[in-house]
Amino acid sequence: MKKGIARLIPTAVGMGGFTIIEVFISVAAATLIFAALLNIVLISQKTFTRLSDRAEIVQNGRVALERISRELRQADALVTTLPSFEIKFQDGHEPLTLNYIRYYLQDGALYRELSYYSFPNAPSVHVRAADTDPDGNPPQINILDNEIMAEYITTMQFSETPIITIELTLIKGAVTSSIETAIYARNVHAL
Repeated sequence: MKKGIARLIPTAVGMGGFTIIEVFISVAAATLIFAALLNIVLISQKTFTRLSDRAEIVQNGRVALERISRELRQADALVTTLPSFEIKFQDGHEPLTLNYIRYYLQDGALYRELSYYSFPNAPSVHVRAADTDPDGNPPQINILDNEIMAEYITTMQFSETPIITIELTLIKGAVTSSIETAIYARNVHAL
């Protein structure tokens, strides 16, 4: 009976297992594989973030340039003397109202301001920006709307060679993009 029981009890000599060196080598290999996979994930995440930032600033710049270009093409008169870092012009979409549009930068955002000019004695009567009252006083400005048109714009430059050139520089995170366009403002004349 002792013979049968002895077979059921394993002995240290007959047991298979790993030595401490084999365990350390396995852990080290698994750590290296994990570190490599983590590095691949981190690089992929950085690349995705950069591409997302680039897409966002390019989209912001494109929308801003399209809007400014469309309104400048229809403008009746340019108020701003170019070159300048902002631009103001008479809105050509509604010529009877004598409204003015101004694009300017503030805290990394592009703003669009809609306004009109009037004299204190007749605040509801729209007049031209260059008009004066009988005493030679300029009109006062009345702001109708002021809204953000685009973000991440750090510089904006308007210049004129017979056509108006707009240059924008956009920055978000580590991504920088410069966009430029030229516009022929067909109806514009100086005030």
